[in-house]
Amino acid sequence: MLKTNSNKFKLNFKNEILANINDDVENWSDIEKLHYLAETIERQINYAYNVKRYPNTQERLANYLSGLAFDFCEGYPHTIIKQAERLIEGKFPEKKHDQIIENYYMFMALHLMKLIEKELDINFHVKNYQLWK
Repeated sequence: MLKTNSNKFKLNFKNEILANINDDVENWSDIEKLHYLAETIERQINYAYNVKRYPNTQERLANYLSGLAFDFCEGYPHTIIKQAERLIEGKFPEKKHDQIIENYYMFMALHLMKLIEKELDINFHVKNYQLWK
């Protein structure tokens, strides 16, 4: 079972995200897909009312992802567990399933922000970051 801060987990997460954004971008390069994700997220979550309603960026993104915004977002408990087990390359004990399901969107938001910030060298917490350098 992989730790979520291991390089293998990060690679699994990146591959899962890039392979399952949506059908429109499946032939794009990885960097184009990440730019698409960042631009879509910026446009969809950072409007004035939403920023006021959810001041925390991770919480705002988690709320957006909970609407199944991208194909990599799971909506059913059993598919959430399957995806989590695929990412960590192991099985979770039954008693952990409820906790994983409850924290799924916050977890995905955190790791998606980390991935985009690392790959595109941006900071989601800075207003008006520049996506194309």
